[in-house]
Amino acid sequence: MPTDSTPTARSSRCCFSAAEASNWLRPYPHVFEEIRQIALIIDTKWKRITRIDDPKQGVSQADVYQLMAYGRLYDCPNVVLLYPHHGGLPPDPIVQQYSIAERGARESLFVVTLDVTGPRRKHETALRDLVLDRLTAVVAA
Repeated sequence: MPTDSTPTARSSRCCFSAAEASNWLRPYPHVFEEIRQIALIIDTKWKRITRIDDPKQGVSQADVYQLMAYGRLYDCPNVVLLYPHHGGLPPDPIVQQYSIAERGARESLFVVTLDVTGPRRKHETALRDLVLDRLTAVVAA
């Protein structure tokens, strides 16, 4: 990863002002990584993902469409749905990649789980490792 990259976090919110001439809503993903352009969008979902043998794993179509919209809005081909890992899943965190729209497409959706139990420092390290791993894959592609 280049040393001039700056991780930036934004909270999920919409901006709207009827007083402005350009009335618009602007969604923000929870976290994204910026290297002269947005290279990765991570949208955190605070609900339980289902078992790995469930084809959709409890991922809703609305969540996928929302993240695809973020990808288009920010011209970012790599998007991540991040869920908390829990005891109903295999012991290792899930990192599953899907092509968006067609097999081998430039756009990729990742479904990832992160263990949120234990000390905060552990969560921060796991999230940093996730971002670095995804960005390394993006740069290598």
